[in-house]
Amino acid sequence: TQASHIKEVEPLLNQLLTMMDDKVRAREKVQRRLLQRKGMHWIVLRLLACLPADFTETTGPLCYRALARLCDGAPNIQAELAQHVHVFYAHFDSIPHEVAFVLSAIYKDNVNLCYTVEEYMMKKIAALIKDDLAAPYLMLAKIIITPKDQIVRRNQNLIIKHLDSLDVQLLLFQGGAKALRKTLLSDSSAETPASSLAPVSRGKSAKATKMLQVHIGSIELLTACMAEYNHDNKKRCRGGNPNLTLTLADVEADLYDRELPVSVKRALLDFLVQAYILVDMSNINLLMQPEITNVFDQLARWIELLPVDTRGSKVTRLTKSERSLLTDTYMAAAKAFFSTLPASDLRQRES
Repeated sequence: TQASHIKEVEPLLNQLLTMMDDKVRAREKVQRRLLQRKGMHWIVLRLLACLPADFTETTGPLCYRALARLCDGAPNIQAELAQHVHVFYAHFDSIPHEVAFVLSAIYKDNVNLCYTVEEYMMKKIAALIKDDLAAPYLMLAKIIITPKDQIVRRNQNLIIKHLDSLDVQLLLFQGGAKALRKTLLSDSSAETPASSLAPVSRGKSAKATKMLQVHIGSIELLTACMAEYNHDNKKRCRGGNPNLTLTLADVEADLYDRELPVSVKRALLDFLVQAYILVDMSNINLLMQPEITNVFDQLARWIELLPVDTRGSKVTRLTKSERSLLTDTYMAAAKAFFSTLPASDLRQRES
């Protein structure tokens, strides 16, 4: 029967995934390239297209994981799979996380494809974010806005449009930082310093790690929506839409919070640059200049770029890797800020 045949396929899919292990040793790289050249994605896609409903939540995830790995570093496969997104749409209601991962793999290296994303899909992503605030959806939304670090202005506007129209409230703006801090304090092993897309660790830290991914993903998505001087979206994120607003006071408080991890602070600095520094109002920097300057001054002392007042509270020391990551982001943000100041303002430039 068809069911028995599909059950026989599942061990083969597991073997295929093992051959393309994410740890990517030299042998796995060669095997993955060989499978890509042999058109293995077509076989998996055909299986996925004829998958009975009873096997959607068992065999389906294995198929999607295989397709995501086959897309890695292969723009031609990404383009071919993009022609069959209707197959993936059929599973959006049953296994949406897996679908989001595959769509992210399809679009992340292919700028031209991102210009062809249908508005229907962006509305669907916004609806998924509203119903189930999860990192895969936030990652997909960001990827179709910034493929290969390029900005697709149309997608910026459509994502914000549908987040706005559906009245989506991100975790960040529902006391997310407070909840995140409480969870991290109860489980100190949850930090993922280098990337908001790091795999979720097992055990007690899984909940905290997921919260961290969602918290950073929310900040990064809105930062992407404001990039390349999208001033309409910048206004929304400065207060035009309460659901999408992170005030300067909020940014300042979270940057000073010693319990929030470095990965959150790096995302906040990028948000600060887009929302409050690279702006279209000539006087906004002058109005906020003392406050923003103080933010950079205090943060510099925390990461030990400047001397720390010995009379103040005890300073939490950063690891070498944390300091390096945060310093790079800090210097880029500080450069953006001071380059916007009037040339005559030598005092602020010197400080």
